[in-house]
Amino acid sequence: MRALRAALDADGHVTVDALLPPAAVVRLRSRLDRVLARKYETGVFPDEAYYRPGATLPNVPRHVVNAWKCDRQIASIATSAHLASVAAEIFGWDSLRLAVDTVWVKPPGSLPIDFHREFEYFRSLAPPDVASCWIALDPVDPTNGALEFASGSHRWADPEPHLLQRLFAEHQGRDAVAAVGDALGERTLLRTVACEAGGCTFFHGRVWHGSGPNTSPNSRWAYGIHWIRGDAELGDAPATYLFGRYKLAGSKTLHESFFPLVWSAGGRRSAWVDAFLAGGPLGG
Repeated sequence: MRALRAALDADGHVTVDALLPPAAVVRLRSRLDRVLARKYETGVFPDEAYYRPGATLPNVPRHVVNAWKCDRQIASIATSAHLASVAAEIFGWDSLRLAVDTVWVKPPGSLPIDFHREFEYFRSLAPPDVASCWIALDPVDPTNGALEFASGSHRWADPEPHLLQRLFAEHQGRDAVAAVGDALGERTLLRTVACEAGGCTFFHGRVWHGSGPNTSPNSRWAYGIHWIRGDAELGDAPATYLFGRYKLAGSKTLHESFFPLVWSAGGRRSAWVDAFLAGGPLGG
């Protein structure tokens, strides 16, 4: 684990091969396929679903947010204490809460995903730290839309919003993040992840990343888990993105019914999670 943490510190990302067993990969992909077909085992809808069967263009990426709420087998991966413990070792955290999951399916011919930082979606939090895990559900390589990183960019300064808007209006894809690096006086080193199904790429919330086009004849499936620190709460600024939907009146607390504690060094975990996985209600 020491080598993995060193790689994360240096590059902002590190890949662990075959962390998810083959049977779990098959099961997860099957259950995600059901969610994309709008078949929700729990009866709960995802927070976001950028895909309509029969209506979405065939080459547009399918994207779902918080699929774990729809299906208990998906939730068993999102709330996995084992995966969270690996992340804790790599990131050096003593507790993790599940913030959100993301599903990305890139059909043949789909376009790239623009470079971005997960940190931007977590600015409402104090601290705004986010640890992510991108799970390959197919073998990934440069031909089918593999994940790409600007290695070391988690150490770059935060660009001014107006500068980002201008640069991303003037440039696209890799050129856009390279332009950001140039504007900050940083050298941009792009690296592409290649791994088999079940490989897990852990990455820092501030590292710039995206993915290339899928030029292969097959779809490329991936599942992402995003954790926040166990002691995270809402900051002073107005809550945005998903966090504003779950703000409690008069409180900055992130309630465990929505953002469960999935691992802690002391062994505590939100009590309702295992009961939910066994058939109980979402949120306890």
